Amino acid sequence: MPSAPAASPTQPQPPGRIAWFVLLQASIQAWLRPAIWCPLLNRVHSYREVWRTGGSEAAELVDSVVKTVDRFNRDKHLNCDWLIGSANREAGQVTVLNLTARCRWLDIIVIDLRRGSATATSTGLLPLLLPLAPLLNLLAFAFPFSDLVTNSKRLASLRQALDAPVKDWSVGSADWFQALFY
Repeated sequence: MPSAPAASPTQPQPPGRIAWFVLLQASIQAWLRPAIWCPLLNRVHSYREVWRTGGSEAAELVDSVVKTVDRFNRDKHLNCDWLIGSANREAGQVTVLNLTARCRWLDIIVIDLRRGSATATSTGLLPLLLPLAPLLNLLAFAFPFSDLVTNSKRLASLRQALDAPVKDWSVGSADWFQALFY
C-alpha cells in the first residue's frame, strides 16, 4: 500500500494551544489591520527592511521561512506563537502571524522576496484576548502606540535564522520618532 504524500513545507501547521476565539479574532484583525490605516502613525509600530537575496530562488526562500517559523513556534521563540498566515512559493510571498504569549497581541510579518521587502507591523492597540478586540481596534485606529521595538527584533531574528540566508539587508524606514516628522 503506498504511503500518504508528505505534507508540503508551505502548509501551515495547526496551532495547538491558542484559544479558538483568539484565532477567530486574529483572522479578522489580520485581514483588517487597522493599525496601519494612518500613514504617519503606522510608522510608530512598523519596521521595514530591504532584503537582497543574491541568486537564491524565491521558492527556496519561502520554504526556508516556513521551516524557520515552524521551528520558532515549537520553541516559543521570543515568547510568542509563530504561525504561517499564507505562503506562495511562485510569488515569493510569505505572511507570518505573531501572537504574544499572554495577552495575544497580533503582529504580522509580510515578506515579499520578489520586491525584496520585509515588513513587520502591529495590527492594533488592544490585545486579542479581549472580546471584540478587532472592533475596538477599528475604533482606535488613529491612536498612536509603540511596539517597543518587538517588530524589529522578530524580523531580525527571522532573517538571521533562515536556512537560505539573506545575502544583504538594510533598514527600509526611519526611526519611529523621525517618522512622525518626515
